[in-house]
Amino acid sequence: NSLDNNTALLEVNLAGNELWSFKDLLNLTRSANLRKLSFSDPDYGDNPVCELCNYQTYVFFHLQQLSHMDTIPIPEEGKQLAEATYMKKKMYYNMRIKTLKRNTTNILRKGREAFTNRKGQSMQTLTVLVRQLKDLERELEAEVNSVFDPSAVKGKIKMLQQAVESKTVEIGQAENMLSTMKEQVCSISDYNTSRLIVELETGGNIRLEDGKPSDVWYSSCVDLVNSRFFQADVAPYGISDLRVTRVTRIHNRFLRNRFEERLEQLVDTSDPSYKRSLEYLFYGLDPRLPGEILRVAEEGFRSAEQYRRMGLDARSEEH
Repeated sequence: NSLDNNTALLEVNLAGNELWSFKDLLNLTRSANLRKLSFSDPDYGDNPVCELCNYQTYVFFHLQQLSHMDTIPIPEEGKQLAEATYMKKKMYYNMRIKTLKRNTTNILRKGREAFTNRKGQSMQTLTVLVRQLKDLERELEAEVNSVFDPSAVKGKIKMLQQAVESKTVEIGQAENMLSTMKEQVCSISDYNTSRLIVELETGGNIRLEDGKPSDVWYSSCVDLVNSRFFQADVAPYGISDLRVTRVTRIHNRFLRNRFEERLEQLVDTSDPSYKRSLEYLFYGLDPRLPGEILRVAEEGFRSAEQYRRMGLDARSEEH
């Protein structure tokens, strides 16, 4: 927001910097008088964001007040094409989000219907049991001064009391199951919705792909995780085995480009054997950083200094 007060700003050249996210560009939408903007310039170089797919489409759509982009005039046809392309993508993702929400609503409705039916049947049974219990209790009370042996009636009463208690517990368990199901379904729906929003806001440069067991990369990840699982290490926590239920691959063009650029500085990538020297990083969700997994998928890992300041580095954990 450092440019918000510069309301008369007409031209900005940001070429040769380290802007890499489309989100960074949205701050300029508030500069209504801005006409010339450069993220790429022959004299100063490019920003990493210029290498992303749909770069021009995204900028033309969100910064429609511009007349020049990257030192080149913007034709009116280019703006119209960018708007049409972006609106198509937005419509596509909105449709998928609506479908997701509709499916979530249907699942919750069917869950409530199943619970209502099960509870209704259980309540009918419970009503019958309670009525029989009260009848026996009245019978026992009426015959308390008679010569008959009440032990048989008492035995039946005890059995009915146990049945009433069991049925009451069953109804409570069904209510807990409904609550748990609702929480899990809503959580999955929110997670998938956030994935779609990330895809839209990044112009498809960040995409999460759920794998199938038939995919080579899926089975490779499963084998990798299983090879690092040591039952003895987790036995104190009551864990005896590990089963992978889902593998998601993250496509992030900028992070991939940055990784490969750094890799070329460290190893000879012309030799295919360098891949054997790569080590895989295992990263788990820290409860102190909710939502960190998606942030990492979009922006990459925080620096070691940031983790240290947050008290999340290895040395802080030891202390």
